[in-house]
Amino acid sequence: MPRLKKLLLTVETSPALITALSNAYDRQLHYEVDVTRNNDVPPAQFSATLRIEGGNLFVNVDPELEETIVSARYIGDGYAHDSGAVGEVLVTKKKLELLSYLQFINPQIQDIAVNGSRTFLDIGLDKMLPINMFGSGMVRACSVMAYCLLGANRILLIDEISSGLHYKAMSLFLKTILRFSIQENTQVFVTTHSLGVLRSLREILGSDDMADAQEALVCYALQRDRTGLVRGYRYSYSNLNHCIRHNIEIR
Repeated sequence: MPRLKKLLLTVETSPALITALSNAYDRQLHYEVDVTRNNDVPPAQFSATLRIEGGNLFVNVDPELEETIVSARYIGDGYAHDSGAVGEVLVTKKKLELLSYLQFINPQIQDIAVNGSRTFLDIGLDKMLPINMFGSGMVRACSVMAYCLLGANRILLIDEISSGLHYKAMSLFLKTILRFSIQENTQVFVTTHSLGVLRSLREILGSDDMADAQEALVCYALQRDRTGLVRGYRYSYSNLNHCIRHNIEIR
């Protein structure tokens, strides 16, 4: 395999996010990371800096590293529904897969269609209903799953995953995301301030049908130390389970 020159992470996002990041990271973001492409190749270890250019986020790395292009998508808090992504899923004949994921959240859903900029769901009535009638959680979940199924995004970043989603649907949505991540080999990063989300994760992964996902989940809590430096604390499923059981604050 030929050795190329760099590793590049491109994230599709919105102009509003770019403005916010420009203000927040005017001194750039530096970090260290390992990238594993497959089990036969040792992880590539590198340090990098994040920069913003042309509406995208890029990672500058050591020019001696191999090049790997990793596509990603950011879904922010309050992200609007993307009927175009849903339409693309239908065109690529992945409707049944999308329906199977949405039915985890609402078992009444029988069909889905797109008309212009609007998405409709069929629950067995005389007419399909606009997706916004099913609540903002379903609207957001539909876009998330559509992006997942398009397959171009190997990394999915979801900010405040519980935003707009009814608490009764949270477990089903989280379970769908976890199952999708494993089946489609997509790495999912989510943020939350909700203790309910953490409790739901614990319950889901403690069930027999999701026990295989325990090793795939890692939680990080970001906290400032006494010097003001932000540090990340890593929690495996067993650590998360222990903290939730004993009411130890990890948010």
